[in-house]
Amino acid sequence: MTIHIGNIEDNKETAAEKRKKERHEFFIRYLAIVFPLIVTMVPLWLKQQSDKAKDVTRQHTEYLQRIEANRNARRESQKPFLSKQLELYFEAAKVTARLANTTDKAEQKSLKIRFNELYWGELAVVEDDNVKEAMVAYGACLDRKENCPALFRKQYLSEYPPHKYPDRDPSKVHSTTRLKFLALCVAHACRKSLREGFDR
Repeated sequence: MTIHIGNIEDNKETAAEKRKKERHEFFIRYLAIVFPLIVTMVPLWLKQQSDKAKDVTRQHTEYLQRIEANRNARRESQKPFLSKQLELYFEAAKVTARLANTTDKAEQKSLKIRFNELYWGELAVVEDDNVKEAMVAYGACLDRKENCPALFRKQYLSEYPPHKYPDRDPSKVHSTTRLKFLALCVAHACRKSLREGFDR
């Protein structure tokens, strides 16, 4: 009995090649099934992600537009109030400044009447707390009330904070110039209030 070694080795190579070929064919068949799925699914997934991103962007844009529309509607509804506030603030600033600077007794009398009308009436409808405090301090010093120095000091220190202006001292301000300074405080408070009103 003769064994041919060459044939056994050929059979081993043939079996190995056969398994390799089978694996290769399986891989090809697998790719033939999976590749079309990938080619089909990836664009669908990308489109879905793109649609989601567009939807989020659209919702965000609509949200910002609603906020802006609400802000514009609020501004429109506040226009009459802000217009009247502007008018009265300018008048309060003008009356307090003229009253602090005039020496004409007849003019002082008519300006004091107008100041009291603003103070006790129209201005109280539209003023904010800062304007109110400035007007109260001005009125107290105009009528030479006991609380004038304390109210003047408070207004002075709000205009010139000690940490910024350490050399400024409200006690050194002469009583004749207090009304002029307080008229300036009224004007500054009005300006601040108007800025805040229009920035809303």
